[in-house]
Amino acid sequence: MTGSSHAGLLVGSLLEKAEGKRQRKVIGIDASGKVDKTRAQVMEIAQSTCAMLGLPPVEEAELILDDRFNAGVYGLADEATLQAIKMGAETDAFVSRDHCSLTPESHR
Repeated sequence: MTGSSHAGLLVGSLLEKAEGKRQRKVIGIDASGKVDKTRAQVMEIAQSTCAMLGLPPVEEAELILDDRFNAGVYGLADEATLQAIKMGAETDAFVSRDHCSLTPESHR
């Protein structure tokens, strides 16, 4: 968990706002199961980046972090995740090598 991608996108949206463009809503997804640590890390990176760019500080409400999509730990699938993968595989929601040809001849 570093939060650098989320922080960078957030600061980019604030830069656009400072330039008079519309501000985009940036929603980060916590995959770590450690929401408070993730939020603090994203905020630290975003604040220091804003300071370097001469932008106003990030407001707490601008940092949106959704924690609904983690299994409580990074990198391990829980039962709900395994069920979603199985459903996707059974309903052709995923493209695999069994469903398409990745050979150069298939693109001619």
